[in-house]
Formats: sequence, structure tokens, C-alpha cells
Amino acid sequence: MIQLPSRHSRPRTQMVSTLVVHAMGEWVVDDGRFHHAADYLDQIGLSVHAFIMPDGRIIQTLDPKHFVAFHAKGVNNISAGCEFLIAGPQSYHDLLEKMRDTTHPPYTEAQYRSGGYLYGRWAKTLDLPWSAILGHQDIDPERKEDPGKAFDYARLRYWFDRAA
Repeated sequence: MIQLPSRHSRPRTQMVSTLVVHAMGEWVVDDGRFHHAADYLDQIGLSVHAFIMPDGRIIQTLDPKHFVAFHAKGVNNISAGCEFLIAGPQSYHDLLEKMRDTTHPPYTEAQYRSGGYLYGRWAKTLDLPWSAILGHQDIDPERKEDPGKAFDYARLRYWFDRAA
């Protein structure tokens, strides 16, 4: 696990009751420039607790037990979140299309394995059941679509059960 601390956080004062699944492009195209997802979130003042790279590597930015990340408007104080990074550069339009593509899903088996391990470890540490895991679209359906219809929760659950 790679450690890359985020400066956008605050100490946790409430217990975590929700684990949020997010998705974004590994490289964000903004104003014709490419930004790695971690750098992009840092530039706009947001954060997550971890990123899952397409090859399955985990980049942890904050300890969910001790720090609040700025990732899910309205539930930051009671949640921990992880971004599943979709390979390559993505405009927002391209990202939405890939998250909706159930024929050619953009998520890798390595990501499901690592994500299941990470969420399973968090669940064990925070004493949470599988049902505590929600997609960002479940929390804020009017504004968010991630991780989208292409995300396979059954595959995440398979690996979660082996880690928890």
C-alpha cells in the first residue's frame, strides 16, 4: 500500500457508519491539461481516504478511523471513501460514458480484489457490515453517477468476504 497523505482533512469526531464507493479518471482532463486524480482532488480542495489504481495498487491518503475526508457532500463526517480509478485520461463526459458501459466495464479484477480487501479491512476495523457500503450515486443521486451501472458490487463483495 502506497502512502500519499492528503492535506484536505480534519480530525474525526463521529464514528464511521458508511463506506462510499467512488470512481474517477486516473488522469483528469481539465482545460486541455492532464492531472493525476490525486493531484486534481488536491487542487480543488477535495480528498478521499484511498485510491484504487487500475492495476490494483492502493494509495492511502487518510486513515478513516482518525480523519474526515472531503468526498461526499453531506456525509463526510460519518463516512470513509475510496476512488476506483478508471484507466487513462478522462474528460467528464468520457468518464460518465465508461461508468455506464455494462458491455465493456472499465473496472479491473485487480481493482475489485484490492477494493474488497480495503473495504473488508475498513469494515473489520470500524465494525461495519457489508450493507454499510454505498455508491456515491446512492448518497447523492441528483448530482452523482459514480461508480455507475458498470460497477459490479457482487465482485467487490466476493473479495470483501475474503478480507472481512
